[in-house]
Amino acid sequence: IDNAISVFAELCKAGEQYECVVFTHIINHLKNCRPKEVCQHAERAFICVNKANSKEFAEALNIRKDVLNASQINRVNKLMRKIEQ
Repeated sequence: IDNAISVFAELCKAGEQYECVVFTHIINHLKNCRPKEVCQHAERAFICVNKANSKEFAEALNIRKDVLNASQINRVNKLMRKIEQ
């Protein structure tokens, strides 16, 4: 699954026609994967985040914060700061 997230993220980056389909699957995965996988998969998927989809990505991460431990929340917050830049 880890490598699939990386492949999907690269595919999203490759073209808008792919992003329309694949990004939705990445977001659904982040919303439903095990809490211990959220950070790693979000970090892998971050390469396909752009201005158009950053809000949806951030919302998916914010939804999961209630099930994450302190170190995982720090990793998510680091990604959130990158999104804001």
